[in-house]
Amino acid sequence: IDTKTKEAIGLFRVAKTNATMSARSVHMSFWTEDGMGIIIANLHGKMIERIDVKRDKGGKITNLELNQSAAVYLGKSFDLLEEATYFTGQNAFGRDLIGDVVGSYDDADVGDLTPAGACKESGCDTGQDNQGGL
Repeated sequence: IDTKTKEAIGLFRVAKTNATMSARSVHMSFWTEDGMGIIIANLHGKMIERIDVKRDKGGKITNLELNQSAAVYLGKSFDLLEEATYFTGQNAFGRDLIGDVVGSYDDADVGDLTPAGACKESGCDTGQDNQGGL
């Protein structure tokens, strides 16, 4: 959203995974400190995803790229049902939406274990089970 004009700049649909099999929703999103990324909490997908923000020298957003390689799956037994997408066309003000999907979920952190070797969710076949849970 352009905060000056209140118009849409880009519109994305997050990935669909086997975590719920039926829904996609964004629980929350927030800007990175440097303004060059938007972190997305994909609630039903049990994922964190990221949109990379490209700006011109004046700071105006010129492109938005949902980076599949930056995704982190928070559960176990990841299975991608539908990749993230973006919408094309025009916003309500007649201006073109911008966006792209880049990278690959093959490069993302979609394994069952954390970097320390603990299971991200109880019940992994390998690694130390997370007995505490969240």
